[in-house]
Amino acid sequence: MRSSARFIVMGFIGVIVGAPAAALARSACPSGGTPAPGSRIKGGLTVDGTCVLSGVTVDGGVTVLANDFLIMSGSTVNGGIDVKPGGELDLGFNPLVGQVTAASAIHGVITDPRTLPEVEPTATVAIR
Repeated sequence: MRSSARFIVMGFIGVIVGAPAAALARSACPSGGTPAPGSRIKGGLTVDGTCVLSGVTVDGGVTVLANDFLIMSGSTVNGGIDVKPGGELDLGFNPLVGQVTAASAIHGVITDPRTLPEVEPTATVAIR
């Protein structure tokens, strides 16, 4: 009886300790679904395909994986954007439809393996 009680208590402690890590898990786009306009993502975002963010706020930064593609329109990133080699970031222009989009705000550093990020001349990007 004593040993089964010990396992129950240890299991309960494991659930409490493990809960915060799950709450801070990074979201993924598009594999985890494309965030709806006006939504807020907490814990960061990993781009693992072609992801279009429109009016979305991301807290915790964004990582664009190799060979993947992030398009931002009227969105905010708190924590910076890390573009891995082969990844692509478009701010202020959507090449899928050939249109200029709303300005986005990035509160943090944009890390891009290219010398200079490609920004369309008509784009307005607020980097703070």
